[in-house]
Amino acid sequence: MLRAFREDTVGWYSILQVRAAPIFKPMHPDLQRFFNHVWPIFWPWLVWNLLRVARWHMRTGRDALMPVDCFGNIELT
Repeated sequence: MLRAFREDTVGWYSILQVRAAPIFKPMHPDLQRFFNHVWPIFWPWLVWNLLRVARWHMRTGRDALMPVDCFGNIELT
């Protein structure tokens, strides 16, 4: 449940309950750590690189370590 804030006439804040649907689906914990590490402006680049790694894994069937830097670059080792 989301909360909306409004300023009362007295000058302090009260919390009103607002019913709203969640905007995003919960993220898988294995992916969440990558997004926590990468700066938000580079998230599209991270998604592109994660899709590239997923396609490579499906094509070759091999596993690899994936160090990720704060810019969303992935290096397979």
